[in-house]
Amino acid sequence: MLAAFEVTAGVRPSGQLVRWCTDDVRSTLRRQLALETSGGQVPDRRPGFPGARVLSVRSSAPDDGHVESAVTVAIGTRVRAVALRTEPLGGRWRVTALEIG
Repeated sequence: MLAAFEVTAGVRPSGQLVRWCTDDVRSTLRRQLALETSGGQVPDRRPGFPGARVLSVRSSAPDDGHVESAVTVAIGTRVRAVALRTEPLGGRWRVTALEIG
């Protein structure tokens, strides 16, 4: 989860999330990075990037084999909402849908 925010901040390449996210989710993260930087803002790539902290997690299992979660994350002074869906794929849990607000 926290690594996803590092991708949107330009600190971590999306390819490092191959084991934990589907191609669609990594594409979403790359689009989020493009949106974050389209306003002329340069991503914070300095050492000591203000890491994200998970403030709360609410999860439910709508059916067997799927878990949906709502997460509140703090990055520096900013608080973000995240919705994600995880499914078992290839013997491990992977994020198959992700929305960052």
